[in-house]
Amino acid sequence: MKNRLHLVFKIACFLLILSIYSCGEEKPNEYEQDIVIAAPAKIIEDDEAKTYYELYGARRVPLIQKYKDSINRVKKNTSHKPFT
Repeated sequence: MKNRLHLVFKIACFLLILSIYSCGEEKPNEYEQDIVIAAPAKIIEDDEAKTYYELYGARRVPLIQKYKDSINRVKKNTSHKPFT
């Protein structure tokens, strides 16, 4: 019983010291710096961005669709064949 009270007293003292220490002022972080992010050198207008998007779609979408169709065709043809 005496050992338990002694242990409880030590834990209570530790928690009291810890809580008193944690109430202190925060130290400023020496490594913390304000990060400045520069704006991009060239910002395009909405109309120009839309044009780029449409050109990309006109050039790339048919290629991607052709590739996907070829993969689906291979999967479709091989799905019914037994393992060889």
